[in-house]
Amino acid sequence: MKNRGFLAIVPALTLAFAPQLFIASIAAAPQHDGSSRRYVAKLISPKAGDVLFPGQQVAIRWEATLPTVELAWCEVEIYLSLDGGRSNAVRLTPQLDPRIGYFNWTVPNLPTTAAVLDIHFGCEEHFPESPSVQAQSVFAIIPSTGILPEIKLNPVSDARPSPGSTVQISWNSSVKNVAYFELQISYDGGAHFYSVTETSELQFDWNVPDDFIGQATFRVVAQTDEGGHVASVISAEPQVIVRAGPE
Repeated sequence: MKNRGFLAIVPALTLAFAPQLFIASIAAAPQHDGSSRRYVAKLISPKAGDVLFPGQQVAIRWEATLPTVELAWCEVEIYLSLDGGRSNAVRLTPQLDPRIGYFNWTVPNLPTTAAVLDIHFGCEEHFPESPSVQAQSVFAIIPSTGILPEIKLNPVSDARPSPGSTVQISWNSSVKNVAYFELQISYDGGAHFYSVTETSELQFDWNVPDDFIGQATFRVVAQTDEGGHVASVISAEPQVIVRAGPE
């Protein structure tokens, strides 16, 4: 019975958001040689009005018209919006080959009636970073009916630390039979992660390197006694931004 409510709400949201945001699915760069310099993406699945549930395995599929540039320097990244495309909450993928057109996704426990994907494209020095907000394909994620094995990062103790300071990273876990937690860090918005530590605790004090200036995104992966693993979702925005202090 709950699904009917979601199905009724989602089409209305689709109509509400689509006119304002659809233009974001087309990006262009200056043309100098007459070649195609446009990027256009269209989501195939999930479809508008779909109702997904946490833990469900879903194939994200899309079609794209790519600019005629050297694609070896290009990548696609997919983000999830929970507010109809106004902002991105979670990064779903690492850097993907832009020609692949699909990604197998495990739906997170982030209930919303206004889920929208952003199929982001860009090429280093060849094409600008270009969002493609699929506002015509609003779908829903229903609340979980049970306890899912998941890890949720808490807000960090200091989101704007200085070099040499300490930031406490903590998390909650409902994963059973955890052998250890691995805290990972990314310096490029979640494209690549590196191990920081392995611990049995639910927190870790990260010492900001004295020479570090930049942003940091964190992820926690629970390694279980059975050999499985469960990872926290990746924030679309860095949890920590380190700037140089006054000299």
